[in-house]
Amino acid sequence: MDPVDVELTSDTVPEASVELGTADFEERDRRRLREFARRAEALKAENDPKIAKAADLLLPLIKKGFHPIVYCRFIPTAQYVADDELNRRLREQWKDFRAVAVTGASGSDEERKALIKDLVESEPKTEHRVLVATDCLSEGVNLQDHFDAVLHYDLPWNPNRLEQREGRVDRYGQPRPEVKAILLYSPDNKIDGIVLNVLAKKAREIYKSTGVSVPVPVNSESVMKAVIRGLFESKEPEQITLPLGAIDTVETLHAEWDITAQREKLSRSRFAQLAINPTEVAKEVEATDDVLGDPTAVRSFLVEAAPRVGFTLTPRNSHFVLDPSRPLSEITSRLGWKKPPEVVFDGPPPQGLEDAVVLIRNHPFVVALSEKVFGEAFKPQPDQKFARCGAAFTDSVKTRTAIALLRIRYPYC
Repeated sequence: MDPVDVELTSDTVPEASVELGTADFEERDRRRLREFARRAEALKAENDPKIAKAADLLLPLIKKGFHPIVYCRFIPTAQYVADDELNRRLREQWKDFRAVAVTGASGSDEERKALIKDLVESEPKTEHRVLVATDCLSEGVNLQDHFDAVLHYDLPWNPNRLEQREGRVDRYGQPRPEVKAILLYSPDNKIDGIVLNVLAKKAREIYKSTGVSVPVPVNSESVMKAVIRGLFESKEPEQITLPLGAIDTVETLHAEWDITAQREKLSRSRFAQLAINPTEVAKEVEATDDVLGDPTAVRSFLVEAAPRVGFTLTPRNSHFVLDPSRPLSEITSRLGWKKPPEVVFDGPPPQGLEDAVVLIRNHPFVVALSEKVFGEAFKPQPDQKFARCGAAFTDSVKTRTAIALLRIRYPYC
């Protein structure tokens, strides 16, 4: 029941699917399932070889100063790994050790970020920490500032999910020259073997040979059936067959995948994104900044607009403190600013100011301020603080020159 669609990141146990099947169970099936549940319940703590192996893998990483993220498939797994096992096992090594689970049950994105922040900035500060997460953190939240290793406790069926998980830490801004990534799987686990051989290894092979990450070129149901069929029909994962419509064999699946990869590679060649000269792009960006305004222009705009609109922008050592006050209270509440934020105009924020707001020219606050200044200037009787005319003095122009801007709001067709 693991979807291969990248956009699906549910980490809840598919209980509804199980409940739908209970109506068809015979008493013999129910007895077998109860026995299976009893045996599974016994595979905990000291009887759980998987969590023991995970702890063994994490121990040398933490000793070397790494801060790992452990990715699990379901919410109960993450809670069991963090709360029941890692905290118990690794506190024997370090008294300050902490493992925290952040999952879809942890609330909103802001609540998840607060849990991560508490783990990273806890007092007394701990250098021995592990974040245990589900795929709810595999996209959207960047973690490269505080974590630098990934352990895949559960192997996802979607190879691109592996890349997205690792991409939370292996990205721009990561201070470590090397990021560790570990796939935890057992040769005794047939599903892990099938997924690894049929999906994960093929995805990495394509990326290594073409430089292109290509999703699995079939739908979730086909892959799920292929894995389950392979589990029940084959003794060796490498020999599985997929008698499912157009995809008859593993070789056919891989061939279709190769074709998709070649199309993607050709598309990149055709549009030549990778052949663009960075120097030429830099020139275009500089030219755009000259027209639209670079960070210095944005800062000057806010400094000059502050006394006119009625908010304060107080300079500090390497940043400013912005108090929007009443004139811009609507945009303040929309942005969730409950207190005057620390702001900078050129990102990323310096060390020690990671939570500072980066005000660029298209930030909602800058846009709202621009609209307010513009609107005030075009009132029938504008306040003189927002006058539509002004004077500039320069040595570049020898003759006194007047410039008038005609702005037609409702031009006729």
